[in-house]
Amino acid sequence: MSRRLLRMGWTLLAVLLCLSLVALTACGGGGGEYTLTISSTTGGSITPATGTHSYPQGTVVNLTATAAAGYEFVNWTGGPVADANDPSTTITMDGDYSIKANFEGVEVPVITLKAATYFGPTSDQAEMLDAFCDALESESGGRLSIPAANRYWGGTLAGGPQLYGAAADGSIDIIFTMAGYTGASFPVTCGVFANPFGVPSAWVGTHVLTDFYNEFKPVEWQSTHPLFFSASAPLVMYTSTAVRTLEDLSGKIIRTGPPNNPIIVGLGAATSSLAQAEVLDAITKGQINGCMIGCDGFSSWHLESAAKYTTFPYVAGLDVFITTMSNAAWNSLPADLQQVVTDVSADFVDDASTYWDNANKDGMEIGLEAGVEFITLNATERAKWVTALEGVIPAWVTAMVGKGYAESDINEWVDYIEQKVSYWTQEQIDAGIPFLAGYPPS
Repeated sequence: MSRRLLRMGWTLLAVLLCLSLVALTACGGGGGEYTLTISSTTGGSITPATGTHSYPQGTVVNLTATAAAGYEFVNWTGGPVADANDPSTTITMDGDYSIKANFEGVEVPVITLKAATYFGPTSDQAEMLDAFCDALESESGGRLSIPAANRYWGGTLAGGPQLYGAAADGSIDIIFTMAGYTGASFPVTCGVFANPFGVPSAWVGTHVLTDFYNEFKPVEWQSTHPLFFSASAPLVMYTSTAVRTLEDLSGKIIRTGPPNNPIIVGLGAATSSLAQAEVLDAITKGQINGCMIGCDGFSSWHLESAAKYTTFPYVAGLDVFITTMSNAAWNSLPADLQQVVTDVSADFVDDASTYWDNANKDGMEIGLEAGVEFITLNATERAKWVTALEGVIPAWVTAMVGKGYAESDINEWVDYIEQKVSYWTQEQIDAGIPFLAGYPPS
């Protein structure tokens, strides 16, 4: 009897152990695994990545579907996800499942913009603005559009003096212009860079100007949204008669951007208020003797027929050029497109300086072919020009203090630019980027 009871006891224990193992397996405690096969339609990415993954029984797997630009998430299909309509959901692995994230294309609105400059359509500067517009279209995936019909080069929509105002009032979305046309609106930036810092190249000038804006963010630019700055430098003299010495400027009338007038006066010449587009005719008629602008005078303005001499003094500052967007256009862009515009603009600083340097080189080649004489000052003669301009910066500081600016701020701007001109000049030397004729003076 006892043996029979003992056998029954062992049998019952075995049955109970088997039942326990079955229960443990059913509850996920048996160490089993299930597979999750996940995929998606075109139009987005998923986490976990496309493929087949193994998970212990009972694992809760996080699922994420991220739609690409131009698409939206629709749903999950094929398995018991917690919420099939939520792009971020879960699935519990209590079996083998195959699920798919479904996306569908959506119509993305295209924002069409207008761009304008006063530079002619075949100029290096217009080529630069074309490249910038193309980059905006490309990097936005076509969501920004500046079609050829909306690219107004050569002043066909607004002339140089009117362009910034057209951006400020929102009638043009993107403009590229010389800020000096309305220099009175930018007394800090145009004013300080008109001083005789001896900026030796467009590459140096563009980087110094960019650094200055990023460092001080003058409030004078708030009427538009600046995209990037560039510089026409070095400023050289185009004249109908040779200017080889400081004395040769006596009695001459030289047109330059209004902010640079103190340099012309400091060198002993008189100034002119003509727009640059009027200069060639004025030199031809003997109304003025020349102008002081960047080295693109021949490639952009075809001065070679009247100005047979070009002097490289390397004593001036630079002409400030700005590519900017109207606040209305900027505020109409969603945040992601604003970031695209910001990134493209930042990348274009080096490109802009390259376009200016190319314009300068093209101008010199045109001048040489036309028989223009290029005059460089030796170190002794250049020192005379520098000495003649010693009073320009102090006079400008005094004038700015009279307008209500703090003298400490003004001196900080001047010191900053002097340091940056030295820094970027050395950077250009170290990078092996060539300067134009006569620099450094021998």
